Amino acid sequence: MKNFAHNRAFCSVFGAFVAFGASAAFAGWEGEIRTVGKNIPASGQVSRLEIEGSRMRMETDLPGMGKSQFVIDWKTGKAASIIHANRMVLEMDMKALGPTAGIHAPYCNPTEGDETCFNRLGFFKKGAETVNGYPCDIYEQKSPEGVLTRVWRPKGVSGLNGVRTQIIAKDGVETLRSDYVNLKKKSFDPKIFEIPQGYIKQDMTQMMKSFMGAGQGSSKKK
Repeated sequence: MKNFAHNRAFCSVFGAFVAFGASAAFAGWEGEIRTVGKNIPASGQVSRLEIEGSRMRMETDLPGMGKSQFVIDWKTGKAASIIHANRMVLEMDMKALGPTAGIHAPYCNPTEGDETCFNRLGFFKKGAETVNGYPCDIYEQKSPEGVLTRVWRPKGVSGLNGVRTQIIAKDGVETLRSDYVNLKKKSFDPKIFEIPQGYIKQDMTQMMKSFMGAGQGSSKKK
């Protein structure tokens, strides 16, 4: 039961994290993620965020879990949540999850061009707005299940695919919103994105697929 609670809590944070995506630009960024959402255990959580190229890392304190990290490489599609108190790594395969699970995370190759990349992934420009101090273009994607994802992409900023993300269920209720604040450029030691040696590994791809598919299709509890 304790491991299940750990998994479910990190699933909620994971939803906020993956909606952001990453850029292949070489600039590194650090800041904070502030997440709110309907029926999300981690709602209201503030987490530290670090981005460099295709790699992202989030550090947070979750109830009953202590300090934990989530790392992902959008280029390979491999992700893992690292729970130090239990010396456990919960691994996920992003490519196996796919967009029908309610996960939308554009990774754009710089040789392709941002607009072409976003359009190829089903995101289309719907407007503009200044958010979290950045003038942004607003992109939207609608899944086959009717889930709407919005990304506020800052104009002319290298290395950031968004400073706000929002997911709206098919019944029109906002189920998740993440803001990326206090952002500044920084270079990182590559080791911070590595998984510690000697930790117990558990593949939770299928569990995540079930959780995200059920949770994002409708805002109502079963």
